[in-house]
Parts: sequence; structure tokens; C-alpha cells
Amino acid sequence: MRQDSLRRPAPHPPCNTSRNKSTRSVEAEENIQNKSHNTAISGPLCLLEKKISSFDALYIPVAASPTTPPAAPPRIVGIMSDLRAPEHQVAGHRAAPDKLGPLVDGAGLFYKPLQALDRGEQELAFYTAFSAHPDVPPRIRDAFFPRFHGTRLLPTAASPGESHPHLILDDILKGLAAPSVTDIKIGACTWPPRAPEPYVEKCLAKDRGSTSVLLGFRVSGVMVSDPSGAVWRPDRSELKGTDIPGVRRMLRRYVSSVGGEDCALAAAVYGGEGGVLAQLRELKAWFEVQTLFHFYSASVLLSYDANAVTAPGGAPRVKLVDFAHVVESEGVIDHNFLGGLCSLIKFIDDIVSSDKAPPVQS
Repeated sequence: MRQDSLRRPAPHPPCNTSRNKSTRSVEAEENIQNKSHNTAISGPLCLLEKKISSFDALYIPVAASPTTPPAAPPRIVGIMSDLRAPEHQVAGHRAAPDKLGPLVDGAGLFYKPLQALDRGEQELAFYTAFSAHPDVPPRIRDAFFPRFHGTRLLPTAASPGESHPHLILDDILKGLAAPSVTDIKIGACTWPPRAPEPYVEKCLAKDRGSTSVLLGFRVSGVMVSDPSGAVWRPDRSELKGTDIPGVRRMLRRYVSSVGGEDCALAAAVYGGEGGVLAQLRELKAWFEVQTLFHFYSASVLLSYDANAVTAPGGAPRVKLVDFAHVVESEGVIDHNFLGGLCSLIKFIDDIVSSDKAPPVQS
């Protein structure tokens, strides 16, 4: 892998917030050099040689009507008229008429804007390296990661006349008629080495205020659908600060009837040969030996179709997402991610193993 393509970790303990002046000065210089993200990426990470320099398109909101909920996702009209905010996004920044966010085209592609500072370039560098790395097993790459299709410049409503680079990925929820989705951030430490001090403090506060430090993971978002069209989606404020019993409850409700905690789909979603547990254990086996990358602040995204999960071919999906803070591993196993993954497997296994799965008491 090219030395300048993916950030290398600094030798410090995973959750140590100490910094020295020389490190901060180097970070300041790097931040100054990485400010240019408006219309293109320059330098060795540039993958935008095949640029689309202009689109006759604008973000516009969907007007409210008796048949259209006020919270309907924004659309894009113009040449790329099918682009819109993902309807089933459960975590992360959401697209709005005046704000950048992920988009889908309805044909199976997901457009993720490159993040500010050097985070967008880091994620682009990761997808570039990972997609072609000879030491990544094809089964792992194809089964557990979104396929990378390059980049594209898209217009921004916030800055008329300007474009912003987007990663083009597979829409991993494509084809799910009644999707149930949960986003689980993995790792007791969610910031990468050499992160700026204010960012470390921000991440540490979130990690300590959630179950990240205690369990090695936290639930960032949940949405449960049923075949009738009913949906349960807890507010983000409800998820914030969720304790250990609360996490267990969320993982139970994820496989329950909307509004209940009956775990009616626990065996179909979590158990079985192609269930979530089997897939997570396969992923764990790779993390037990892979020494290519360390995945800070990455998430496991679980999804299934409530209309088809009990039918042949309706197996749930397990994908890793969000790679803006991935660094090279320097030949060391990623114990931070592996530990969180093992903890998540234990929690889910307890739910499946429970005979009657009675509701968890607060």
C-alpha cells in the first residue's frame, strides 16, 4: 500500500487522551493542507480524474400533502432526477435542502459526500486500498463491505454553482420492501491515533456517556418495520445515553413485532445458518487474523426484510460502514474492533439462546 494513501497510526494506547505540543503543531499543519474539499480532491488521493463538472440539478424539498408526510426525504430534480435522501437511514448526517448528506438513486447506488477536513480523503483512501488489496479475501470484501464504484461530483444547494465529491457505493438496503435496520458503532475507543484534541474529547464524552467503553459497542440507530407497513423508530434522544439493559432491550425489539418485545423473529434473523450470528462469527474469524487495518468508529449495519426474512432467500444482511477513521494496522490485530465485535456476538447469542426470551426488566 502506498505510504501516503492511508494514515498510519501513532504509537499510543487506544484510549489515551494525552497529547504533546509537537503532535498538535503537526496536526495543525496537516489540517491547513487539507482544507480544500469544495469541488475536488488534489494530491496522491485524487480519484476524480473522470469528473462530471456540472449538473442541471438542485436539492428541493417534497411538499407536504395529505398523502405525503412532512418528514419525506428531499429529492433532486434535473438530470439526475432520481437522487433523494435515503428513507431508511437510522444514523449519521442526513441530507436536507441546505445540507450535504447521503443520497440514493433508486437503482442500487448510494452517494456519500466526502466529509470535511481529511476525513473524506481518509475514507476515499480506504475504499481505494481495500477494493484492490490482494490480502483481503474476496468473500470478506463481497459479503461484508459495500462495493465501491468510484467518485462523482454532485451539485450542492448550500453553495450554488459549486460541486462536491461523493463516494459511489452499493445501496445496501436495495431490494428490501419492509426494511428493519440497526446501526451499531463498534469499539471501546472511537477516535483514531493523532486525532485533534477537541475531537478526542468529543469522542471520549460520547464513549463514556454510552455503552462504548463498557461493552465495546453502542446502538446508534434502530428502525423496525412489519409487513403491514407499521414502523417503530426510537428518537435519537432515546438512544443517547442508553445503558446496558437498554442496549439489550434495543437488540430484542429489533427482532420483535412493531411496538413489542416478543422476539418473534429472533431465530429467523439472529439464528440459523445464514443468520446474523453466523455472519458476525465469520467476520470475527477474519478480524482475529487480519493485520491490514484498524477500524475506528466504524459500524456494523444489520438489515432484513420483514416481508421475506422467514422465506427462502430472505437472509438478513450484515455490512460494515463508515471508514473515515480507518488507519493502517502496522501488522497488529485490531483488538479495539475485535473486542467490540465479540461483545456484540455475546449479546445477540444470549437473546437467541433464551428459551422464551421474556421481556427485560428495567
